[in-house]
Amino acid sequence: MNNDNRPRILFISDSSLSAAHGTGTCISRNFATYPASHLFNLFVNKRGEPIFTSCYASVAEECIQNHDHVTQWLAGVKPDLIYSVCCGLRAMTLIKRLTLPGASLHGIPLFQHFVDLIPGGDWDLYARKLAELSPVFTEIWTITPYGKTRLEPILKRPVRTFPFFSALDEAFRIKLIPHGQRARDPRVVMLGNAWNLKAFHALSETWARLLETTPDIGPIEWHTHPEGEERVRNAGIPVDPGIVCKGWLSPDQIPGCLQHATCGIIPFNTREDAFAEGSWEYDYVHGSLPSRLVEYCAAGTPVILAGTDNTDTGRYICSHDIGIVADPSDQAAFIPCIRQFLSSAASLTRHAAAARQHAETCMRQDRYLAELLTELQTRQRPCGPGTSL
Repeated sequence: MNNDNRPRILFISDSSLSAAHGTGTCISRNFATYPASHLFNLFVNKRGEPIFTSCYASVAEECIQNHDHVTQWLAGVKPDLIYSVCCGLRAMTLIKRLTLPGASLHGIPLFQHFVDLIPGGDWDLYARKLAELSPVFTEIWTITPYGKTRLEPILKRPVRTFPFFSALDEAFRIKLIPHGQRARDPRVVMLGNAWNLKAFHALSETWARLLETTPDIGPIEWHTHPEGEERVRNAGIPVDPGIVCKGWLSPDQIPGCLQHATCGIIPFNTREDAFAEGSWEYDYVHGSLPSRLVEYCAAGTPVILAGTDNTDTGRYICSHDIGIVADPSDQAAFIPCIRQFLSSAASLTRHAAAARQHAETCMRQDRYLAELLTELQTRQRPCGPGTSL
């Protein structure tokens, strides 16, 4: 097969697809074996260095109304299909304009994958925009049962639960070190950005309190993009001594880091958040899966979700036995729970094995790409003789 005959795929996203955040990292992995010359990214706001550096267009917010330069760029791209991972109101507005009759993207198969639910504005206005776009979408996918339940009444059509995250590629084909042979003192690693600053703050304070009585546990090692650390510090949230910033890791450095970790932790939510139902925070908490889950699982690293068990993420971790869920705002319960978790070699070993097995079964990069491309192929428009996925 000649790879040059593969369809040209246009990704539409809220922010530039970048290794600075989980969505960009996952797409980079998912399409690692796809011809780079056939991958393009159209986005509303630049955030981090784009992974498609030779073929992207930055679409400033003001260009949503006046998008002549976008039209010119798309004329050179000539996409055969569109894979949208955007969820914000501004990006959806841009899609609406570009798919009108006579517009650049009209009639091109458009696969909408809701990997998050963050409207970024008034929910009623957002819902109306989605309802208008529903006939334009060729297929609509989400990654959690909550997302399906939330979106189907708005779109008035079936929404499939379809995976998005994969990580188990050759970089993670490392020799796993049994927990009994890892460092004697616990080493807790946190990857990625902190979207919920209240949960991050609660975790930082509670972990600092934990260290007062159990110093051997050590601070959490936080690896994040500089933008992620800057956001926390600009909010005036103290990081030290509970959390120590260790700098950003490129995707190919993550496997080696996790190979020696006792567990991975994700600051997610607290019962004190009390987000109003219908707010974007409520939908994000209940309808998202943190992308870092796949890296922890791929490395056989047990997971601590600093959050609550009444979310799809909490249920996911518990149902697959890949770790524990504990609310960081409840210090009286969180601290003894973490002490017990980190001191039980048997539990850590069980969770580690379950995490790796889950990755082998559900998160293999090669299987994911083949399955995704099969889905795209079924609804792809013809793009020339001999074209195939």
